[in-house]
Amino acid sequence: MSRKMDEDMEILDDTGESLNLDSRLTSIPLDALRRSSRSKIALYLDDQSDIIDEDCGYVTDWNGLAELIGFTALEMRKFGRQKSPTQDLLLDWEMTPALNPTLGNLWKYLIELGRLDVLQDCRSFVSE
Repeated sequence: MSRKMDEDMEILDDTGESLNLDSRLTSIPLDALRRSSRSKIALYLDDQSDIIDEDCGYVTDWNGLAELIGFTALEMRKFGRQKSPTQDLLLDWEMTPALNPTLGNLWKYLIELGRLDVLQDCRSFVSE
C-alpha cells in the first residue's frame, strides 16, 4: 500500500504544523527551483539508504525518488555515478517534460517516500 497524497490531505509535522506545499506552487515547473534548494534536498537524499519504506516499498533516498518519477534502471545507474545523484536526477527530470517535472510532483513523491524530514526542513527554501 502506498502513501498517496490527496489534494485535500493535510500533512502535519510533529508540532502539528502543515507541511503541504502552497497550492499556488504545485504546478510551477521544477526548473524554478533554486540551486540552494536543490543542494539542501540533495543533502538529505544523496546518502545511500537501505531503508525501504513499508508503505510505498521504495528505498527512501534518491533511488526511490528516481523510481517514483519513472526513471529506468540504466538512468539510475548513471545518477549513482555522479557526485550528487539527487541534483543530477532533478536536472534530468526537469529536461523530460513527459515525466511532469513540477514542484507539486516533487512534493508528492517526497510524501510518498515518507521523507517528511525533507519537507519540513526544505519547505521554506522551495516556497521562495
